[in-house]
Amino acid sequence: DLVITGCTNDAEVSTSAQIWGVAGICGLVHNVGDNYKITDNTNNGDVTFDKKAAANQVFCGGILAIAEAPVEVTGNINEGNVKSISGRTSDATGVAGGIVGTVFRSSGRKGSTNRTTVISENYNFGDVTLEAGKDEATGVAAGIVGNFNIQYGTVDDKNTVTLNQNRSVGAITNTVGSTGAIFATCSSASALTIT
Repeated sequence: DLVITGCTNDAEVSTSAQIWGVAGICGLVHNVGDNYKITDNTNNGDVTFDKKAAANQVFCGGILAIAEAPVEVTGNINEGNVKSISGRTSDATGVAGGIVGTVFRSSGRKGSTNRTTVISENYNFGDVTLEAGKDEATGVAAGIVGNFNIQYGTVDDKNTVTLNQNRSVGAITNTVGSTGAIFATCSSASALTIT
């Protein structure tokens, strides 16, 4: 199990490298088990991911760029501006979230078939911006989580997502796709609860 708690970043974080994600606290959490937590962390620095010259996906988050479900993300604060610039080709995708860029689950991932992701009591005060390097590129931007992409392994899988008492007050700007104050898109979750 993995727990990231009580961390603070005050520096600006930026890259144009050929990597998957960039964030104020953690870029990517993958294949660490079914119980991990990202709690009570604070990012004060601006986060920028500029891959307008590249073709692959861009994931950017104030706290966490890419999280594999199930995950608990609670009590985090982002004060920095988050900006994601997606690639130059028509199939390039950009994702930006004030707290988390994307929460995903591969259909081939092993583990419990009853998986619950909780995004609770997080606060985003920074602006979230998504830009495209080419007009046909796509992307999502949101104040808390950019998108959820949680696939089924079997018909019995129960992939639930709960968003509870999150707050975002920064401006959300997206020139190419879906935009949301809390989250922009959700696919393949068996249940979604927002309170």
